Amino acid sequence: MCFRYILPVIWIQIAHFLYLTCGREVYYLQTDGIASGDSGLLWTKSVPVTNSVTACARIFLLQTRDKNYVFSYAVNGSPNEFYMDLRYYQQVLRVGCCLDAVYEEFGIDIRVMHWMYVCVDLNLQDRVLQVNVNGHIMTRNLTLSTLALQFKSDGVFMLGQDQDSVGGDTDAVQSFHGYLADIDIHFDQDSNFSSDCYVECCGTQVDGTDICCNKSEHEFSLRQKTQIVELVEGGPCEEREKILVVYNEARNLKEIKTFCSHLGGAVPLPKTSEENVRLYLYGKEHCHLSKLWLRAVFALNDKKWKDFDSGEALTYNAWEHEYHNANSDTYAIVSLHSENPKLNWGVTTSDTKLCSICEFEYLPTFRLLGLDPTTAFDSSYTQFGYRNGKAQFLGTHSSVIYWMPIDNSYGYWQVALQDGSIYANMNTPHPTVYPIGLHDWVMSKQDSVTFHRKRLKFTTCNKDMFTCDDGSCIAASNRCNKKKDCEDFSDEERCDIILQSTKYDKNLPPPAPTQEFPLSLPIDIEINFIHSLDLAQSKLSFDLSLTIYWKDSRLIFKNLQSNYSFNTVESIESLWFPHVNFLGPGNFLINVDLRYAQVNYVLRESSPLPRSDYELDEDLLYSGQDNSLVNRKEWTLELLCYFDLTYFPFDTQRCPMKIAVQGYSAEQFVLKTRQMTSLQKRNHHEYEFLSFNVTDAEVGVQSAQAIMMVFRNRFGYYISAAYVPTSLMLIISYSTFYFDLERFTDRITVSLTSFLVLATIFSQVAASLPKTSYLKLIDTWFLGVINFNFSIVLSLIAIERYRVKATAIGPFLKKKEPEYCWGFKVNYFMVVFYPMLCFVCLVIYIVIIWNNQLSQ
Repeated sequence: MCFRYILPVIWIQIAHFLYLTCGREVYYLQTDGIASGDSGLLWTKSVPVTNSVTACARIFLLQTRDKNYVFSYAVNGSPNEFYMDLRYYQQVLRVGCCLDAVYEEFGIDIRVMHWMYVCVDLNLQDRVLQVNVNGHIMTRNLTLSTLALQFKSDGVFMLGQDQDSVGGDTDAVQSFHGYLADIDIHFDQDSNFSSDCYVECCGTQVDGTDICCNKSEHEFSLRQKTQIVELVEGGPCEEREKILVVYNEARNLKEIKTFCSHLGGAVPLPKTSEENVRLYLYGKEHCHLSKLWLRAVFALNDKKWKDFDSGEALTYNAWEHEYHNANSDTYAIVSLHSENPKLNWGVTTSDTKLCSICEFEYLPTFRLLGLDPTTAFDSSYTQFGYRNGKAQFLGTHSSVIYWMPIDNSYGYWQVALQDGSIYANMNTPHPTVYPIGLHDWVMSKQDSVTFHRKRLKFTTCNKDMFTCDDGSCIAASNRCNKKKDCEDFSDEERCDIILQSTKYDKNLPPPAPTQEFPLSLPIDIEINFIHSLDLAQSKLSFDLSLTIYWKDSRLIFKNLQSNYSFNTVESIESLWFPHVNFLGPGNFLINVDLRYAQVNYVLRESSPLPRSDYELDEDLLYSGQDNSLVNRKEWTLELLCYFDLTYFPFDTQRCPMKIAVQGYSAEQFVLKTRQMTSLQKRNHHEYEFLSFNVTDAEVGVQSAQAIMMVFRNRFGYYISAAYVPTSLMLIISYSTFYFDLERFTDRITVSLTSFLVLATIFSQVAASLPKTSYLKLIDTWFLGVINFNFSIVLSLIAIERYRVKATAIGPFLKKKEPEYCWGFKVNYFMVVFYPMLCFVCLVIYIVIIWNNQLSQ
């Protein structure tokens, strides 16, 4: 029975001992984080005269310098006899030898806070340089002028520094800050050494010697700021699926979920017994509280425990007791006071405050946004270790962010250069608040009484995302899209579209990008609605929308959307924008009224500029040189047109106008029409809008676009109101030829009545038409039908006269038969003649109309 209770305690002690003693010893260069020329390692052995060398090391770069020298070998007369350095910003590994007779660069992936396994194998005899980086082998065949090139002996081999003289003249900006482990150096070819095995951590050499240990520590002497340290976790050749980080503040479930998410991680959830023991031991080592959260919730519907992020049922558990009847607010925890690390899960409610621990796929990279370009602070950070009881964040180059406590309940976050010469402080309302998200920082210098405030963002969001003020991440395309995507609405704040310099002068036009003029001003023209076409006043009133496009390289645009309606500009009064004049015939100004308020927006036409960490809000910036500003206005214009009514009502009218640049010559700006469109039906009740065309023109020295609008008369009204009635009247008048010749009174009455009706119709139609000095086609018609009718009246009188003479009875004359009288003959002739004459005249009239239509 005693053994049953003693065994878990023994297991805990053994596991804890193994966890603390299984660390790896490594060399830690520049332990204070300050760049120095005094740090590093000196190889205590002498270098023989040789023509081949193999140098291997496991490298963990904590911060980058301008040049990160891993090793350098210097001899008298040749300070660059052999060296290797890493260029972080260029992502290049450099190898040089023999006064740079050998110099090669290799493009590799260099990251801080990641182990790199590097072997350099240089064979001068075979003229081959081979570099193996994390299993990726790169080989260069060398071209050497000296046949018997060799390494010189009796020099100084130094790790972590560049030597400009033998053993000296080191430079802090060409030093190494980080860990070096498993350093292995071979002169002359070693048949038992395998660089492939070294970088792949296979564990043994060909001869069985363990290569994953610091077997050569006695071969080096430590310089200043260099120590041998033991890494309990995160050493070379370790395989870990997850990274655990403890934050020693108590948080409830909602707070820890949000906190881990903002850091780029998640609440942990072990999936194997090994992962659970590791979580237990790590928490026991670092947590000040006795319990920590797990990413599991009891689902009432399924009566199962599930991952509350993915919704998947748990495939592994380590319950200390069984929990089958939990409620909806039941979540899993790890008890750090459990007697058995393999059965240590318990339950609690979401409002409980527990130890904060987050799980990461890899160490997240933080960015500090909003810094001035001239600042000495780093913009990129990685969480590294602890300071004053809280996580600290190490900058890529020379700065660090850490907690500065004042007492147990108050403190502030500080970002500072490693030497403390420049720093900035962020006050917090509560110790649990980390610098994640948007905060105010007070910038200052050592021994200075001056300071200034600066708003900065600290974020793990990728560069293709936007950081909300609370530190959460959303897609960059959701920034300023008039929708709430951040919980704090910060994605819709500070959404001004245009950035302009304080030196911007709106009275000066945009400079030409290539210093070549004239600049093009594209325009879109839309004829929207025809209000009136007044023939009597010779006026055309219509609505015209004019859209002007221009580019201004002095401007920068922010967060442009593909849908231009999201890119509206409230006002362009502070910007230069082109003005135009509307001109009619004779280049006289047209009366214009602004129908609708102007609409201004930016048209996205290019990809965004490369993003910069100096931009606080991670705005997507677009060059004004590549994206157009757009100004759209709708005007009501009253245009004078000189109408030609010769063919009225079958006429086609043309109204010309011009749009000219105001205030600039054609040598500076040229108007160019992009498209001509219409948004509504443009027909007037009297005239049909056929088309309009645009041509290049000039008004004086100014560039212009000449517009010709073409209208065709919708003559249906006149067909029904004039042509048909007059034709009927003419037919009625003509029908009198079929009356009995003796009924002269009836015949003449009908003809005269038709004549009077025709005259009335003509006077009514003529009153609505503009008076012209020439005959219109409709006038010709009226004159024709009236004359025809008048000739019918005259014909009837002549026929009656012949009839009366033929039928007179005198003392010496006999009565003649009517069919032989001249009246009958003339009447018969008119019955045939008038239709033929009308037909000929009508054909001529139609031909004139047709030719006119074809000519248009």
